[in-house]
Amino acid sequence: MVVTPGNGEGFPFDSDMTNATPLCQFSMDSSCTAIACILSYFQNYHSENGNGKACQISGLSSGIVTLSNSDAGMAGVRYLSAQWQTANPLDQIVGGGQFDHAFSFTNDPEQQEFYVLANFFNGTLGVNGTATFPSLFTNAPGESTVNFPLTTSAPLNYLQVYNQDVLYAESNGCVVITNGAGGQTISVSAQDLLNAANQLLFTIGQKPYPPGAIPAYAPACSNSAPAPCMPP
Repeated sequence: MVVTPGNGEGFPFDSDMTNATPLCQFSMDSSCTAIACILSYFQNYHSENGNGKACQISGLSSGIVTLSNSDAGMAGVRYLSAQWQTANPLDQIVGGGQFDHAFSFTNDPEQQEFYVLANFFNGTLGVNGTATFPSLFTNAPGESTVNFPLTTSAPLNYLQVYNQDVLYAESNGCVVITNGAGGQTISVSAQDLLNAANQLLFTIGQKPYPPGAIPAYAPACSNSAPAPCMPP
């Protein structure tokens, strides 16, 4: 069973309402409070017959979202997933997200892909990147491995992308994108970023895979200066 809480503002009422749930401390309104109530029932439902529970955002976009600047949303998914990480597998809530739209339809596909992935992995150890792309998201504005009110990094398990983006990644090469608030740049392809996301999900799930079972990908682009020309 999968729930998609959105940004907490999906109900047609938004009057002020005090509540204690960390999911709604930004707006403190009745819409988010109602959504938090539904999520509370979901959290306490015990799965049966081998079924499981998941929570995802189906409108994952760029812009770093935390519970300090928004309600529920991707930050709420991370929060719920972390709260139930050590529970019985039937009670765990697997966290994930789906791109709001195909990044390949934008004017700067790889840059937009990076921004959305930075939002997705914010609050997780995925911020630190991979061996191929170390510190991949570390310098992105507002990025952190831990988001308040959590005191540890959250787990995430899956990410959904559009088939048009997969086809785009398979047929396009490297570009230079900005990956830091200070203007840092990196040369990557769309496939590099998808590969990095895939690899990171193996390491930050509810039960991370052992190192030998995690796929590793060579970079499609080189960020090193070419070797000096040697005389014949």
